[in-house]
Amino acid sequence: MISREQIAQLIYPEFKERQESLIKLNAQLARENATLKQDMLENDPEIPVPHVARNISSKEMRSLLEKTVDKVHILDRNFVIPTVVSWDQFLKADPTDEQKYVSEYHDCDNFGVDLAVAAKNWMPGCACGVVMDYSHAWFFIVLRKDGEFVLEHVEPQTDGNVKEKHLDGDLYMAWVW
Repeated sequence: MISREQIAQLIYPEFKERQESLIKLNAQLARENATLKQDMLENDPEIPVPHVARNISSKEMRSLLEKTVDKVHILDRNFVIPTVVSWDQFLKADPTDEQKYVSEYHDCDNFGVDLAVAAKNWMPGCACGVVMDYSHAWFFIVLRKDGEFVLEHVEPQTDGNVKEKHLDGDLYMAWVW
């Protein structure tokens, strides 16, 4: 029996060469992106160096989220919480809120994920994620204030507070990774 790859090589003689070239290009881009992220964190005076206030377990995270969220999806076991000062500095410097809003294609859920990814690139293991009600999605982060864990809800399109109407009712789902 002939494999798909063998068929592809017969139909497209340069298939294997193109495939190997793409694999090399992807590896090169991954290395360059990792270097750029590290350079950004080390050399960009606007992006603060993250400072850890405390760790939080997935059990503690779930307990905190389940007070207001119906469905909680947590993919990792341990997270780190930035200091409030370091988080505020990062949020001010992060450009997610400058991105263009495009209905259905780059809207509230995309902004929430973008800010969560940026926060996790800044501080790997950051105790943050995306939460949504039945009409809107946004970013949240766990901070430590006055000795207590608190959820800070951030509208990633503006870096402001999430409107009270979204926080008044039950929240549908939170996703933490």
